[in-house]
Amino acid sequence: MAAVQQQENLQTVPRENWLYPDRGMAKWMGWLLSNHSAYLSEAAKSEQPEQVLPEMTASAIDARLQEAWSDSKVVSVQLTPLYDNQVSPAIKGAVIGISDNQVVLLQNDNTTQAIDVTEIRHVKIIEPEKWWNQSSEDTTHITLQRPRDRQRQLNIHQVQKDTLRPLPNPLPGTPFADPSQLPQRDLMCIDCKSFYASVEAIRRAEYPLAAKNAVLSREESAGGLILAASPLCKTNYGVKLGTRSYELNPSMDIQIVEPHMSDYIRINYTINDIYRHYTTDSDWYIYSIDESFLDVTESHGLFGCNEQIATAIQDEVFETTGIVATVGIGDNPLLAKLALDNEAKVRPPWQATWTYQTIPEKLWPIDKLTDFWSIGSKTALKLQRMGIYSLGDVAHTPQSVLHDKLGVLGDALYYHSWGIDYSLLQRRYVPRTDTHGYGNSQVLMRDYVLRADCETVLAEITDQVATRLRKRNLVASNVAIEIGFSEPDINGKTHFGAQTNIDATNRTDELVQAVHFLFAKKWNGQPLRNIGVRVTKVKKPFAVQISLFEPIKTHDANDRLEHTIDQIRDRFGFKALVRASSKTAGGTAIDRAGLVGGHQG
Repeated sequence: MAAVQQQENLQTVPRENWLYPDRGMAKWMGWLLSNHSAYLSEAAKSEQPEQVLPEMTASAIDARLQEAWSDSKVVSVQLTPLYDNQVSPAIKGAVIGISDNQVVLLQNDNTTQAIDVTEIRHVKIIEPEKWWNQSSEDTTHITLQRPRDRQRQLNIHQVQKDTLRPLPNPLPGTPFADPSQLPQRDLMCIDCKSFYASVEAIRRAEYPLAAKNAVLSREESAGGLILAASPLCKTNYGVKLGTRSYELNPSMDIQIVEPHMSDYIRINYTINDIYRHYTTDSDWYIYSIDESFLDVTESHGLFGCNEQIATAIQDEVFETTGIVATVGIGDNPLLAKLALDNEAKVRPPWQATWTYQTIPEKLWPIDKLTDFWSIGSKTALKLQRMGIYSLGDVAHTPQSVLHDKLGVLGDALYYHSWGIDYSLLQRRYVPRTDTHGYGNSQVLMRDYVLRADCETVLAEITDQVATRLRKRNLVASNVAIEIGFSEPDINGKTHFGAQTNIDATNRTDELVQAVHFLFAKKWNGQPLRNIGVRVTKVKKPFAVQISLFEPIKTHDANDRLEHTIDQIRDRFGFKALVRASSKTAGGTAIDRAGLVGGHQG
């Protein structure tokens, strides 16, 4: 009899035989695909009545199963006849796992079957399209919903009190002279592991930590940038953020995928909604699209100790989205962030706790200064010139010496090297209104060396900034540019910036004129890869300064033209009306129209 084994889930299969290292993955896969049973039903409808299909070679069967596995397609498997050439009914399901001798299919009733590959006579891939593929016009490709009947709040018998972490012993003459004055709360810094790459793995029904994919900004361009790489790509091939596509070796077993920013934003909203369940909004702070801070000091009565809260968040994020969350826990935001970056991201269970008492053993041995939050390559070089090569060296350098060399940054580094951070999530930074501004920038897909090409991109970016000002009925009186080179110039410089004050305006032509003036003044022909434009000193246009050299009728006509262009683009899209220069070789605006955050939506 054919070796067909009915299973409730994949937990009975030896874990080493499967691509899913975590048992929870099988549970999540079952939930995910069961919520897309419409695809399986449609696939069943499209199947023809049972008939004897030609026997395939073992290599052909393996190739077809691998294709279905990589694309998560549904297959119809016909087994070898048992007797008198009587063919058993075909087994249909989505391929969710392959080992050397078995294939596992997830069926429409949410059960799985493990089938001996040697018993398979014929494999047919069933159309229609994969369940995660939707129209490119859709705002997102992934529909998320919480698993039913989830209740995260613990009952009174499950709650574990958070243990009071002891403070370090007093050390006279150091920031630990009076430990009772040290800020001590329960902070968590939570990161979504390889977020963009993980989302792309989930779109293909792959476990994020077992996937080998990299998200490329522009797949058709040799200069495309890697925006994210899966953990396996990082460890196996050294691929990381900022790697150029031409640096990828064809022999690397990497699936290159395009970004889907709308998915990333949508999933980010879903994940942060989960975080908000565990604390108040004033104790929740979004640091980036894949990283957030939580202060759970007042949450222990409902959700237990720090480890219980961290585990509950990890479980809920994973079961809801498939994303693996890593959690750094600390006495303050700094320690939580350091615990995340230097320990929690490295190994399971993707949690780590750093306290004041662990500073000497965990923080001070760090000898790669740029691994420390807030130390960049230039600051690290300055510290090395002072004979400082580790965080322990920073901590034991007199604060006055650091201040003399680095100013207020030296003061901050001194206290940070002792793990001290007085910031509170409840005290949000409120920027000064007079320095508020608007800006846009982009990374170019190739070196720009011609002035005309550079000025075309500058004009396009300035047009975007001016449009944002007009939509908010604001004018700006300061314009700045930031230009990055593809490589250091003969003087070792990698970029330059420039700014100038102008009469307050939001007109594209006036801002472009100022930007081109700054560029012509500072650029010396270096190949460019980064271009940015920013305006500041913004305000409402209470009064308009009319130029003596422009008749008022011309001024009003130009204003009406700008607003007409805005209205046409709002209604018909940006590409409905573009500058003629955008059609030249240097133009990027047309290709970038419709992108989300500068990337494919």
